[in-house]
Amino acid sequence: MNCPKCNSEAIKYGSKQGIQRYQCISCNYHFTQGTRPRLSEEQLNMVFEDLLSGMDRQEVANKYGVSLRTIQRWISNMQNE
Repeated sequence: MNCPKCNSEAIKYGSKQGIQRYQCISCNYHFTQGTRPRLSEEQLNMVFEDLLSGMDRQEVANKYGVSLRTIQRWISNMQNE
């Protein structure tokens, strides 16, 4: 199993609600199988550039593989800062 964040080797690290958990040997990231990596700062900037250029929120969500709710939460967080 490889880490979804840095692609290094990961080891089994217990379970939660019957689902196997893993820990990355290099970056100590904890995840379950199927966990998607988080977007990098560069990708987040591209998300906001796409939104500011007029791209529809659903299109942006599909382009970056996140939910529409995630896009809405990011926008809300940016407005609250």
